[in-house]
Amino acid sequence: MVLRILQGAGNFRDTLLLARHEVVDGISADLWVRDGEAFVHHARRLGPLRYTVSRAGIRRYDRDRIPVEVVLSAAEGRLLVLDVRTESGDPAPEIARIVYPLHDRSRIVVACEERSLMDRLRAWQPDLPVAHALPTEGALRRYIQGRINGSLPPMPVIVPEALLHTPHELASLAARSASVGVRNVRTPARAAELAAWGADLIMAPTLDVL
Repeated sequence: MVLRILQGAGNFRDTLLLARHEVVDGISADLWVRDGEAFVHHARRLGPLRYTVSRAGIRRYDRDRIPVEVVLSAAEGRLLVLDVRTESGDPAPEIARIVYPLHDRSRIVVACEERSLMDRLRAWQPDLPVAHALPTEGALRRYIQGRINGSLPPMPVIVPEALLHTPHELASLAARSASVGVRNVRTPARAAELAAWGADLIMAPTLDVL
């Protein structure tokens, strides 16, 4: 069964309730850690300025911050994918602090681009599901090469749909991974195609795709 994730729904207070929608199995949110504080936000800050440019125009950055606890509560009982977006520093201690009090960590997936961060999180929280986010062709190729030469163990991976062109490509990746999630899926036809190819998780920004 393919899991259906409403991508980015955890980034906005007005879409948090969609975690309970009948056509989704969970939501994703962008997790930021800055100055020892973890929070959810939909946009990167404009350098040193405390502003962002988003669909709502230019806004103060702090205005749209959501405490992680609010997102955890909204997604309770459903799957929550936390995409780590931190710009600098080591977010592992703060992420570990967030997940440690949770009685059931099986419904939380922390998606990381950095392998070193994945290793630290697994060492501190062995029961925490951690996925390797592979955002580019280069990152995907490095992961495949690491699996071929034995330098990397199989792990859950999440890739953009644009990197998967044929069922053979997805099957090859699935054979070398614990599971395959696909993000940025934009049409129902593409979602159905990826599911037929064997994707384990589909992430889409709109309900009609799911």
